Amino acid sequence: MLGRVLQCSARFPILGPALAVIAAVGIADNGFWGWWFLLSFSLVVAFFGRRNLLGFTLCFALLGGGLHWSRLEKQNSIEREYGSWWEFEAVVEQDPTGQSVLVRSLDDELARARLRVWLGPRAHSLEVGDVLSLRGRIVEPRERLNPQTFPEKTWLYRQGVSAAFVAQSWEETQHSVWSLKRTAVEVRDWLKQRLLMGVDPNSVDSKIIVAMALGERPVDAQELLDAYRLSGAIHVFAVSGLHVMMVGGMVAFILKMLGMPRWAWVSLVIISMLFYALVTGLRPPALRAAVMGAILLGAWVVGRKVVLVNSIAVGVVVALLIDGHMLFRPGFQLSFAVLLAIALLGEVFGRVFHWVSYMDPFLPRSLYTRVQELWLIWRRKIQAGLVVASSAWVGSSPFTFFHFGVVTPMSIIVSLPVVALLYCSLCLGALSIVLGVLWSPLGEALNVVNSKVAASSHVLVDFASKVPASHFKSAPWSHGERVVIYALEDGASATYLGIGGGVMLDLADERQFRREVLPSLVKNGARIDSVILSHGDYRHIGGSAVLMGNYAPKQILVGDRSRGLNDVFSTQILTTAEAGGKYALSQESYVEVILWSDRVEGVADDRCPVFMLHWNGKRVLFLQDVGYRFENWLLASEQDLAADVIVWSGHSKDELWGDDLIQKVQARWVIGPKALSTKLAVTQIELQQSGAIEIKEAEQGLSAEGFRKGHWELD
Repeated sequence: MLGRVLQCSARFPILGPALAVIAAVGIADNGFWGWWFLLSFSLVVAFFGRRNLLGFTLCFALLGGGLHWSRLEKQNSIEREYGSWWEFEAVVEQDPTGQSVLVRSLDDELARARLRVWLGPRAHSLEVGDVLSLRGRIVEPRERLNPQTFPEKTWLYRQGVSAAFVAQSWEETQHSVWSLKRTAVEVRDWLKQRLLMGVDPNSVDSKIIVAMALGERPVDAQELLDAYRLSGAIHVFAVSGLHVMMVGGMVAFILKMLGMPRWAWVSLVIISMLFYALVTGLRPPALRAAVMGAILLGAWVVGRKVVLVNSIAVGVVVALLIDGHMLFRPGFQLSFAVLLAIALLGEVFGRVFHWVSYMDPFLPRSLYTRVQELWLIWRRKIQAGLVVASSAWVGSSPFTFFHFGVVTPMSIIVSLPVVALLYCSLCLGALSIVLGVLWSPLGEALNVVNSKVAASSHVLVDFASKVPASHFKSAPWSHGERVVIYALEDGASATYLGIGGGVMLDLADERQFRREVLPSLVKNGARIDSVILSHGDYRHIGGSAVLMGNYAPKQILVGDRSRGLNDVFSTQILTTAEAGGKYALSQESYVEVILWSDRVEGVADDRCPVFMLHWNGKRVLFLQDVGYRFENWLLASEQDLAADVIVWSGHSKDELWGDDLIQKVQARWVIGPKALSTKLAVTQIELQQSGAIEIKEAEQGLSAEGFRKGHWELD
């Protein structure tokens, strides 16, 4: 075993230093013991490897780890300013997203830190390079509180951002200060405008063209993204090595046709690849491809033999020295995993698919007809494509499952035609840009043809994503029973009852349902057979239209029929709750409705029914938005509402109920957005602290797990 390792070290001398840099960056970042093991392994291999390799490895490990550590120290120094007020100038570094923008401080006291700044509706008018004068408060980025939602704080941290800034007032002091990044953005916008001349810029085909050429993620096109993702072709939407090498290949072809000497066209190709990577956002895969392309072309020019694994290792070292955070980004991991798999498994899959380019041993190639020769060439190209696609799938599958919960075997087959269409689209786009400058009608005609290519790609992936066994998704909520109580803001409420066919109890407001609830339902494979809407508060029914766009519930139970519900739901599936009604979820579980108020006017919270979940012998009481009026009713009532758990969201105006209600119900857990003022020995779970709560059956009762923190057992 050691002999093979040493042999590998001798053949790929840069691999050891690359592993050492990876380990050093990991140690500087979080100190996990596995990084220490990897560093020790790389040093042992270097010690028994080539001469001077140990010192070389140590130097790069210290350099990589030291750079990442110093950047983290600078980045994290702003954490001690959480809650403080500041006034400073900053430059816009990325295009605005909604009402926020990413900036870099120009104030030395803030260590020229990067911040996510919330500016309000006027933010959309800003451009990269604008200088702003800001006044406001530095706050901690928002923690993720619900499962499978966008990890904003983690994502920002890996972009070099450890703080957000809520601007009380701001103004633009300088417009579009020149920088290389600003120039790249202007070039990107100009390219986008040229690519969409003559076609509808809001059409699906246009979104595909821009995504393929510039890596711009389609907006409001979830079905389109799902089709490409589930067919395993989503990589064509992310500017990667495939795109960079295609662009470099097209530039090389044109320059060689013009008769340029090798050194000249190689230099221009390298510059074009680097600039294309910059224009499309300098994402890790594009940066890696540009660096590796420069290495490969440079080695070819000077007559050095190119070893792919060594080139990959150099790309890793360069990328991590530029930004150690790249190591923890999915794009970086997928990019290098795919390349390494192709380098190591290409020969294996070459033998597997050898039959595709099989040649009759009794027929000499010199006797082939022109048709037979062309057929052989095509079969060899197909074999090469299958080898690359299979190797890439093996290398990427563990990471796609870990990060996105999906595995797509169909990508081995669909990648070949989709990549061919991608190449056609890039070629047509390049021709449109060049020729369209000379004569606009020709550019528009080429864009129309390109839109047909994009449409063909869409039809292909849409069909592939619907083929049985084309993909496998992680769906932990598709089996077993659970109750998930979401952690939401501003009095909104949504609960998933994963019992029987699956039920949603209230749907929050539209924004929070779309952002905080729907992603977890879809990505966890939640089944939804029915919906219960407690009352006509927008913070409880606002997500109705979004739900109906993604699910088809068979029945809707409403406690208080509100105006507008008929516009969202079919009246055939709307049922008004009846007092004492029991609605079965499974053989041993049902929801009981308690209509305690006969009010027909006033605040909707005062008409809100209460729901008791009877779950295999345990009882969970959902109080929703009721206030002290319900407490008075309960104390005077003889109805048995004893429950193990109380879940509440809070009345909009009245005071909250208190100890008398908890005693009457005999609850042992109280789950709500904040802690109640109580003298009783009851376990309180604050959703804004714990995150969403998932309750499951335990051997002798119930267990609750907080998404962010906390674990509780109820006997």
